[in-house]
Amino acid sequence: MTTTAVEGLSPLELERVLTIPEVMKFTSLSEDTLERRYARWIIQLSPRRRGMKLKHVLSIAGGHAQASEGKG
Repeated sequence: MTTTAVEGLSPLELERVLTIPEVMKFTSLSEDTLERRYARWIIQLSPRRRGMKLKHVLSIAGGHAQASEGKG
């Protein structure tokens, strides 16, 4: 079984989708900040639910993600 350097999580586990409230708890970022800086990684799960893949959440929380450039 192949694992990654991220605490032994498999590539499949890193593809798990967390809801935005879970992402907010994990990263300590507000929903607005997530939308402004990391909108490219937000996934529409249903008309009222959105989420983000665990691999992206870990990248944000670890300080390795580059935020998108804001307008203006």
